[in-house]
Amino acid sequence: ETTTSYEVDADLIHMVGDRLFQARGGVEVRQETLQSYGDSLEFKQDIGFLTLFDNARILSQDTVSGDTLDVRGDTITMNLPDNQIDEIEALGRAHLLGNDIEMRAPIIRLAFVEEELERVFAVRRAVTPTGRSEEQVVSSADQAQPEAFAEEFHLTGDSIEAYLPEGGLERVFSAGTALGVSSARDSLNTPATEEFLRD
Repeated sequence: ETTTSYEVDADLIHMVGDRLFQARGGVEVRQETLQSYGDSLEFKQDIGFLTLFDNARILSQDTVSGDTLDVRGDTITMNLPDNQIDEIEALGRAHLLGNDIEMRAPIIRLAFVEEELERVFAVRRAVTPTGRSEEQVVSSADQAQPEAFAEEFHLTGDSIEAYLPEGGLERVFSAGTALGVSSARDSLNTPATEEFLRD
């Protein structure tokens, strides 16, 4: 069984057996290709769930392509079953900066397959299984419409979804009062472009 080691710097560190790890004050976590930052941290080791609170940031580097993923938010959670990144969610003033795409939204969720980024979702607010919005998660000052910048396109909408199989941006969808703007308008006027996107 492979053991993953983490190096943690903080003003205060508190451990409860091998189940719960907490840190406060200028928290910095380093693990090979992953660096995490926040004012405080809570890591539920038994289920592999890590939360960074306040001024949260994660930097992750792909060992194959060398691409760097930069995720920021008021709070960031990471699902780490078997010490492998399965999902990252940034809540509140979320910002994703990658080699192929940049996103800003109240909430950004990243889904991984075998630790490779596969999909990114940007939404206004979280929705519970009952269908009720978790508006308390996002402050009233942070209800901005999600936006994405990819190549020469700027997309906005109530929700945005990007597919990045094998590390490359394949397509981006925007829904709900969606708007797309190209800084190179001629690139839309091609036979391969859907009719509703062309002049």
